[in-house]
Amino acid sequence: MPKHRILAQISLVIASLTLIGIFAIIILEKNNVTKFFTNTQNTQESVEPRPVNSVSYSPATTTEQEEGNALKQSLIENSNTKIEDQGITVYFAYAGQEVQGGPLVIEAYVNGTSSGNCKLSILKDAVSKEYTSNIVSTGGAYACSKISIPASDLSKGTYKLVMTATNGSISGSTKQQVEVSI
Repeated sequence: MPKHRILAQISLVIASLTLIGIFAIIILEKNNVTKFFTNTQNTQESVEPRPVNSVSYSPATTTEQEEGNALKQSLIENSNTKIEDQGITVYFAYAGQEVQGGPLVIEAYVNGTSSGNCKLSILKDAVSKEYTSNIVSTGGAYACSKISIPASDLSKGTYKLVMTATNGSISGSTKQQVEVSI
């Protein structure tokens, strides 16, 4: 038999035995039979107090479960109150000119009602103008219909905006200033 063929067979046997040995060690390690690659430090949970920012992945204690259940019940009770009792919150989503010299565009979101009216008051140099829109659904929220004030109704300067949303006897408003360029 040629010499190179014998060396090839010996190399194949050595490579096979090495792979079998590696697989055996991995299987023994996974089954916790050996501790070649396992950290031997104490893995039991310490009774020392944890730092405030640490996270415990252990199951919740009975006290923690009771506190969580009480909080859930409180949230459920508070969420069942009528919207009309909470008032309306209004906030501007956008107030400005999309292009210089273009119309003043006002968009506002409303929380606390799903219907009603919005009134926008704009004030500059003691001159006030009012615009109205309806509260509409925007998919997942409610908003005042977009108000677009033509540039011809405006002059250059700072305007004070007041958006008020009303539904029956409840209302809410927000204020903002906006710079207009013509």
